Amino acid sequence: MRKFKVVVNGREYDVEVVEVSETTEPAANAGQHPVAAVGTDGVGVAAAGPGVPQRVAPAPTPVLMPAPEPAPKPATAPPAVPAAAGAGGAMPSGAPAVRAGALPDASVKKVEAPLAGTILSVRAAEGDRVKVGDVLVTLEALKLENEIASPHSGVVRSVNVKPGDSVHAGALLVTVEETGS
Repeated sequence: MRKFKVVVNGREYDVEVVEVSETTEPAANAGQHPVAAVGTDGVGVAAAGPGVPQRVAPAPTPVLMPAPEPAPKPATAPPAVPAAAGAGGAMPSGAPAVRAGALPDASVKKVEAPLAGTILSVRAAEGDRVKVGDVLVTLEALKLENEIASPHSGVVRSVNVKPGDSVHAGALLVTVEETGS
């Protein structure tokens, strides 16, 4: 018989283990009821009755599963559609095709939607002279009317929306060519 100290979940236990072999006789273990024991050949042995050992098959070897395949990489996003070509869903027919970020020259400035919303009114037309602060477009966003004012003095080069259009934040609304005055 062997004695061991076993710690389980931080609690210490004294354990007695009976060593059983092929030659162990029931009389030698009389009065003892081992719950589990290990034979001298390393194979598990359990008690079938008081002091009567019976062979138990060893535990099956765990089967290792192959690692799962890594998830496929997501497809690359399609190229962004320029705002003037419909990213805001707003470009009236007949409007000049001016791509966002590719304005004809440095003096032409773009006026973009600060929020996603719906165009309520357009107060500027192509060729109109505007001053800093003049209202160009009224945009309804978050149940509020937002007046989009001209940040520059100049001539309206293009109007890219009409009343009722839904636009995304950053959509090109109007382009204004700056003038010296």
